[in-house]
Amino acid sequence: MNLSPEWGIENLQLDGTVDLAWAEKKNEAIRASVPLTDSSFLLEVNMVPLERREIWEGILESKQSRIGPEIPKEFWATRFRPKGDSNTRLPREKGAFDLLKDTECSSNLGNYEVVVVNGGQVAET
Repeated sequence: MNLSPEWGIENLQLDGTVDLAWAEKKNEAIRASVPLTDSSFLLEVNMVPLERREIWEGILESKQSRIGPEIPKEFWATRFRPKGDSNTRLPREKGAFDLLKDTECSSNLGNYEVVVVNGGQVAET
């Protein structure tokens, strides 16, 4: 989803820090469910009291960096949303991938073969 900073302000509780009591309960459940090893602590939830607003802003700022090299950034706004797509919280309209038709890709597609399937949706094989 391509959520805006305003959406987070309106719909999320961004004041204060994360719930450390929940994190401790989660960590206790994790410790009880996995054998103790030298690396089992890596499965635990972070116990640092991070600011919720900073977490939200970090998620927004890292959108483009989460798009992998296999996805051409000139066509995709996020990992799962093409540029020019309408509101992602609404049902996908017919023709949402029309902007990808008849467009040359400058990226190296490697071993991917792009095929057009029902309704103009793009799938990789």
